[in-house]
Amino acid sequence: MKFIKIILFSLSIIFTLSCERKACQNPPPSYNIAFVDSQGQAFVNDSLQATTIRLSSTSSAGVRTIVSSTDFKPVVSNDRYKFVYTVGYNLFAQNEQNQYRVEVNSKVIGNLVVKSQRDNSSCDGWMHVTEVRFSDKVVSQSADNIMYVITLNP
Repeated sequence: MKFIKIILFSLSIIFTLSCERKACQNPPPSYNIAFVDSQGQAFVNDSLQATTIRLSSTSSAGVRTIVSSTDFKPVVSNDRYKFVYTVGYNLFAQNEQNQYRVEVNSKVIGNLVVKSQRDNSSCDGWMHVTEVRFSDKVVSQSADNIMYVITLNP
């Protein structure tokens, strides 16, 4: 009987401390952006057109950099948006405020500001998006908490 109590006590300690181990670590958060036109229709209708939307940033030295396709990637969607762009963790985790330019066919059509904050809970520790602004307007999150819908007026 004493042996069973020791095993149960040991298991309870393991479960209590499990979030301190890497096995408990939550995966990094992920977000999607959908682009629509002024009528609310999908801005992108095919895979060729999907590649024309890019994000860029400018370094403090004035050097323009295009965000890589691993951090901003068009993906076919089965909903009304037709394509959504997956936002890689690096896109919003570098700083608490990250600024990008949205480009269509290399023409800048607006500024995208992504604010984030670190979640310091024991099983998290990742940066999470707290606000998205496009051309100085707050972009609301969709009901699923992972999609931001941005209206483009090129």
